[in-house]
Amino acid sequence: MNEFLYQLGWLIKGHELLILLWFLLTQLPKHGLQLFYARGKSFKSLKHHEMHSCFMTILCMFIFHVFASEIEQFFVSPLIAELNNKIKVFYISGMIIQFIFLIVIFSYHRARQCLFSKTARVCIYTTVVFMALQIN
Repeated sequence: MNEFLYQLGWLIKGHELLILLWFLLTQLPKHGLQLFYARGKSFKSLKHHEMHSCFMTILCMFIFHVFASEIEQFFVSPLIAELNNKIKVFYISGMIIQFIFLIVIFSYHRARQCLFSKTARVCIYTTVVFMALQIN
C-alpha cells in the first residue's frame, strides 16, 4: 500500500510540474523575468498581483511537495525500530515541513509586497487544516 501511495504522489508531482511549466510557457513570454523579480509598485493591476501570487504559490508547493515526500519516505524507512516512535517522528516531521511551507509563502508574499490570490489562500487554509489533523 505504501508503494502505491508513493507512486500516486509522484503522479501528483507530475501534474504540479505540468501546471508550473504551463505557467512558465504562457506567462514568461508576456512578463519576462519580471515574473520572478516583480515587487510592490511594479504590479500594474490586481490581475497582475493574482498572477504573480499564483506563480509563487505553485512554485513553492511543487518544491516543498518534492522534498517533503522524500523526507517523509526517509522517516518511514527502517531506521527507527519501534512503530510508535516511527509514527510520531513521521507526523511531527510532516507538521514541521508544512509550517515551513506556510512561513515561506507568507514571507515571499511579504517580501514581494504582493497580495494573496484566492489560490494562495486556499493552499494556506488547507495546509493549516491538514496540520491540525496531524496533531494527535
